[in-house]
Amino acid sequence: STKRRLITASPKFQHSSIPGCPQFGSDNAGDSDDMTDPRAAMNDGPLRVLITHYGDDWIRGSETLLLDLIRNLDKDQVTPVVWCNALSIEREVKAAGFTAIRTDMPHALHPGSKWPGVAALTKLHRTGRKIIRTHRIQVLHANGAAPGQFLVPLARRERLPVLAYLMVDYLRRGRYINLLHLMTRIVGISRGSLAGLRQDGVPDDQTSIIFAGIDTARFDRPSQNLRAELGIPPQSFVIASLGSLIPRKGHDVLVRAFAQLPDMDPAPRLLLASCGPEEGALRDLARSLGVADRVLMPGYVASTGPVFRTADVFSLASRTEGFGLVFAEAGHFGLPVVATTVGGIPEVVADGETGLLVPPNDVTALAKALGALAADPVLRARMGEAARTRVQRLFTAETMARAFETTYHELARQPRQSLGWSGAPPGMGPYVNMVRSLGRRSPRGYTTTCAGREMRLKTVGASSDETIPEGGHNGPSETGDLGD
Repeated sequence: STKRRLITASPKFQHSSIPGCPQFGSDNAGDSDDMTDPRAAMNDGPLRVLITHYGDDWIRGSETLLLDLIRNLDKDQVTPVVWCNALSIEREVKAAGFTAIRTDMPHALHPGSKWPGVAALTKLHRTGRKIIRTHRIQVLHANGAAPGQFLVPLARRERLPVLAYLMVDYLRRGRYINLLHLMTRIVGISRGSLAGLRQDGVPDDQTSIIFAGIDTARFDRPSQNLRAELGIPPQSFVIASLGSLIPRKGHDVLVRAFAQLPDMDPAPRLLLASCGPEEGALRDLARSLGVADRVLMPGYVASTGPVFRTADVFSLASRTEGFGLVFAEAGHFGLPVVATTVGGIPEVVADGETGLLVPPNDVTALAKALGALAADPVLRARMGEAARTRVQRLFTAETMARAFETTYHELARQPRQSLGWSGAPPGMGPYVNMVRSLGRRSPRGYTTTCAGREMRLKTVGASSDETIPEGGHNGPSETGDLGD
């Protein structure tokens, strides 16, 4: 244990209506040399941070995390500005009262992507400079790895510190293409999310951990009664699950395990409150197992509070998982969790204390764990209360925001001369090693997360005597999420 994805639409983009904010999108945006040096205003009010997000046009795990963060930052300490490529997150940021700037973000996420061309990348770079100078940005924050491709060169040009907040352990090619090693600071959502970078040789002092936190205010809205709406008997044992209906979430394993539960009166129910490409296959599976009448699939639920309030246990049989924000949300509602030992899940769910963890793809073990909680309401209550306490201590949006505020201010204090291209920028070591290894066959993945090594990673926001178990590992990922 240790203490501690080419969007090529209109070249113009929309931004919030802010006094003094010029219309961006011209080819010479950002070329003026008489713009204000953003570092010249270090002591002029709150620290100004540009949080850049590249993703699909939806609000799921990483988008929710970004929104929870900006809503909980101390306005006297930090003023966030969000630069994004999708309409959904732009709308939500503006609705929360913050500045949002939406543009195209052409870049190549992986070797199979179409190269956007020098002109498009140059324009993106100029747009970034314009945003930085107009809003007097002092720290750059990549919400995920993808923005690193353009934020790192931008940060070097402007001599600004840049951090990446990583939700998964990326594949080796993704780590290099997104220039993660050249970040001033690499912040992991869990220890597992930094495993590949540590294998690349990134030093401990370039990394830290900030656990995802949930904004409990999201759950304080008036709630519907799903038991009544779905016709669930009041005394039925209900297992709830969230997460997109995609193979890596393991919903098929959960349906199979549910079908193996002992007979109960009234019969238990499985609530899969989500949508996705696997929905038809999961319905067919439930029919083939004779449990279709008890596997309830109401589709995507925008507000998850009613789902948790309906459940006795929360379960997700993930095959891979960067962190699993839904597990912290379940804990907030006092629900014990049954999940798998992959990714960052063991850092959220304390096995035997706040829930039960089983190997991935093990239907029998999952069924046994679910059955144990179904048969013991006292055990459920004890684990649920322990989960609530753990979430309040480690996984709140307030705790996350305070940790980011500390990190932002630490980065802002770094000398400007250490942040440019001159000299030997931090993170060059892994690139030297990569060049030396050209021609060698690269391992496909990992079987364990730094097995046998002590992970000396600074966990920002956790007390010095907090003991958090090492995360499991599911192999590196090209893209990241938080339990979408």
